[in-house]
Amino acid sequence: MPTLLLAGADTWEPMPTTVNASAAAMPTARHVVRPGQSHFATMTAPHLFADALRQVFAEVSG
Repeated sequence: MPTLLLAGADTWEPMPTTVNASAAAMPTARHVVRPGQSHFATMTAPHLFADALRQVFAEVSG
């Protein structure tokens, strides 16, 4: 199952530790960390979130 783990580099703990552990447990998952973004990137920079989703969808449907 294609999995996208999307995180903001400025997100507070414990979220980065949790996402990193998830990425380690799911080696086929795509792990994207957006510099300068927090947990609220879906609201503050929705284009970055949408771009990551579009890329994954394109690869899966490719």
